[in-house]
Amino acid sequence: MMDEPIIFDSDPGIGGILATSTALTDPRIDLKLLTTVTADGQIAKATQHSLNLVAFYQRNVPVAGGAAHALIKPYEPQSDVYNNDGTADYEYPDYETAPLPEAAADAMYAALCRSPKPMTLVVTGPYTNLALLLLNHPDCKNKIKRLILLGGALSRGNVNSLADYNVFTDPEAAVAVYQSGLPITMVSLDVNLNALITDDTINQLKQIGPLAESFQALYKKYLRDIPGGVPAYDMHAFAYLLHPEFYTTKKYWIDVQTDGPASGVTVADIRGAYHNGQTNATVCTGVDAKAFNAWFLREVSVIQDIFIH
Repeated sequence: MMDEPIIFDSDPGIGGILATSTALTDPRIDLKLLTTVTADGQIAKATQHSLNLVAFYQRNVPVAGGAAHALIKPYEPQSDVYNNDGTADYEYPDYETAPLPEAAADAMYAALCRSPKPMTLVVTGPYTNLALLLLNHPDCKNKIKRLILLGGALSRGNVNSLADYNVFTDPEAAVAVYQSGLPITMVSLDVNLNALITDDTINQLKQIGPLAESFQALYKKYLRDIPGGVPAYDMHAFAYLLHPEFYTTKKYWIDVQTDGPASGVTVADIRGAYHNGQTNATVCTGVDAKAFNAWFLREVSVIQDIFIH
């Protein structure tokens, strides 16, 4: 097990079900808390989804529901890829589970205060819960080892020409996070689009087992917009956590635009011209796609083994 306790904050979606499954089943991950976030008001649905997965894998990990809306920005509906809860047509048993009574930001703070070691926060949805933690509990920073954030883009977006969904959905939260002074790794949209889960990898899932086959069906049903494969999204955050050697990184200062047509755009000071050479993030700029796909299949095999036993 890694000597690094983890809080995982996520939104519902296709990538989320695989990432949550990985967080719950990989023996190297010391998961202490699951929290949920969504921008469309359906936080109860997102939280129940995480509770179902915890019960499904028979894990003793607390779950806290978080922000149902962005800090300021009204919700703007996107495609079904983002709104679907990641469960397709699967019917869970009637688990008798309940979330923690406190909201996600307060649950994060309590977990940080209890932990004898600084914790790593892996955030794969909009950054609203994380921003609320930092704004409401500024004394938490010395308990945080680092932040691994899915989101942001250097070259192209997925909700408009330049903005990534997670930052676009709550840009004010992203500003609070990037101005926090904490160690940040930005797992950018660029690496997601440069290291797809390939068609060959998706076709191999059926050979692993019935649960893996259900993952295959999810990807084939909902994520077929890009030729040659599907974006892994949340799984890249955990790939970076476990295998940073897969990724090429550069240190940049990241600013976030909060209004106008560029709202949600992450601007990297690539030449160090505007912040006197200072940086506030380690940005993933490249990835070994072959190594990532091989790791993805290994992780699904681990999940399948847990499911069987």
